[in-house]
Amino acid sequence: MNMYHDPEIWERSRQFCSDLYQLTATDSYYQTFYYTPILRQIAVLVPTHIMLAYQAPKPDVFIRHLDFTLGAAYELRTLLMFNVLLDFEEKSPNRPLIHKINILIASINLLRERVQTGRAPRSKRTILWT
Repeated sequence: MNMYHDPEIWERSRQFCSDLYQLTATDSYYQTFYYTPILRQIAVLVPTHIMLAYQAPKPDVFIRHLDFTLGAAYELRTLLMFNVLLDFEEKSPNRPLIHKINILIASINLLRERVQTGRAPRSKRTILWT
């Protein structure tokens, strides 16, 4: 599955995980949202399953790991959106993370589609951070 190896997706997921850990490390955030440990646990699953997908011997195993990754990413997005709704502040610190997880989900879906259809990636860059 080296043909579909896209280190930028893994790097984005790792950076997202790091950003989430930095945000949730603040005392005010940790005390406000009781499911901060759950956010952290799910955030680690995203880069982990991407790396497991890259090590998969067959396309169907690759797609299965990408599906696990997407499930974790969607769960993260839902929890972050709940935080925005419960925050009651106009400038929530979660909004940039929601934007990043949406871009990451789009990148993973694009990679999954390429593997499923058997097309190799056209370029090294799929979607850039904006």
